[in-house]
Parts: sequence; structure tokens; C-alpha cells
Amino acid sequence: MNPGCPSHEGYFDISDLVVVSERSHQSFTNPPPEKGKFQIFKRAKPGQAPKLLLPKTSNPQHCLKFGIIDHSFLPEQFHETKLVELRKLVHRLVSTTRVGALFITDVDLEKSDVFAEWSSFWSELLEYVSEADANTHPRETQGNL
Repeated sequence: MNPGCPSHEGYFDISDLVVVSERSHQSFTNPPPEKGKFQIFKRAKPGQAPKLLLPKTSNPQHCLKFGIIDHSFLPEQFHETKLVELRKLVHRLVSTTRVGALFITDVDLEKSDVFAEWSSFWSELLEYVSEADANTHPRETQGNL
């Protein structure tokens, strides 16, 4: 299901995945101070990660069904800076918040067709998601085969 915004919690019971945020990186990491009843701001300690615009849920398992689409990721920054910030965000969303699906691109929707261009960090995104997932779900050590 892709409403692209926070939805009623009942949808999580009937869906495999719900896209709860489809917005620019600026909007996703700089939420306004007040939002409707389906909004919550996940706050970190001052000086740590930014606030994220994520839906309120009474069931922590629903986070596993969150889908996030984050576009226009730091379009004016140098590639190296993007990679540092991308790794932090991916680890936070995958390891800490435990979202079920994540797509981040630096393609700027105001200037380009997001469906016609690849992100400048596509392979790194895949690597960081895999790395964060491995840290979240370490494989059990198996005996001799």
C-alpha cells in the first residue's frame, strides 16, 4: 500500500508494507512542530541524529511494515558528504527504527525525473542497507556442515 503519508493503523494488519513517508529529505528530517494525530517526531538527543517524520504506532511490530521513500537527498552536497550522512540515516532507519523498506535517492524532483535517473549512490545504498540489516539480525554461528 502506498499512501505516502501516515495512515490508519488498521492498514498494517492487512498489508505487507505501507509507504508511510514519500517526501523530500528536507521535509523528512525537518518536520514542522505540529502535525495531525497520526504523526510523531522521533527525537534523538541534542547533537545526534535529526528528527524524522514517522507515523505514530501503538504496535512496535508495525515499524517492520514501514516503507520510506526519501528523495532529493542532500542534492547540493559533495558525494563524500552524502555517503557519510546516508550511512547514518540508513543505520538509524534499519537498525534502530527497523523499517521494512527503504528507498533513498539524491535525484532532485524539482529538477529531474526520478524515474529516468539513477541516484549517484545506488550501490552504496544497497551496501549500507545490507550492512545495517546484518547488524540488526546477526547470523547465528553454525557448526560444521
